[in-house]
Amino acid sequence: MNTQTFNRPTTPRVANARAVCALIACGFVSAACSLSQPYPAKGNFTINPPSPTGSSKPDSAPECIQIDPVSVAPPYGQQSFVYRVGDNQFQTDYYNQFISPPNRLLTGATVEGLARRSSATTVLEPSSTAGCALRLEVHITDLYADLRPGRNLAIIRARFMLLRDTPGTTTVLGDWSLESAEPLLSPDPPDIAAAYGRGYSAILSRLAKQLAAVQP
Repeated sequence: MNTQTFNRPTTPRVANARAVCALIACGFVSAACSLSQPYPAKGNFTINPPSPTGSSKPDSAPECIQIDPVSVAPPYGQQSFVYRVGDNQFQTDYYNQFISPPNRLLTGATVEGLARRSSATTVLEPSSTAGCALRLEVHITDLYADLRPGRNLAIIRARFMLLRDTPGTTTVLGDWSLESAEPLLSPDPPDIAAAYGRGYSAILSRLAKQLAAVQP
């Protein structure tokens, strides 16, 4: 006697259930793989202008200047690095940033940098209560790495205003717009931070010469 074996046909409902189970299994595998991959470590950087070399300190300058807290225009005031990647396109880097808001870093750099560049001027930080007739406002309008093809520059643009406060009035003694476009050794974040330091150092050296020429 011949015996025939027949497989029961798979119904659409059973096929759909098997497909759903397969998708769920793939989802668990994908989730497990993504959880096993560590997130990139964040890089934290400062702005550290190097001391000037090969130039003498001005021997004439205002006796005392108090530095106001530096202001940084948006979007450059955030801690994340900002990159210019097109004529009208900018990107922020979540994983590489300043260790502190850039206005704080630049306030400290301005105080220390000007003090190193003038032997005739006492430079006071914003919180000082010593009292000073002159104060310096610092406004940073641009702070980004220009990574467009053929550029690779650290860009800083700043406006400095030297003010004299007297009861009831404020007099502008100087108003200077200075900028730097420091070449990057590479587009890597450590080299970008180092270029910011070199660029701001050059700006402070030019500012010190301008301040030395002021007659308060």
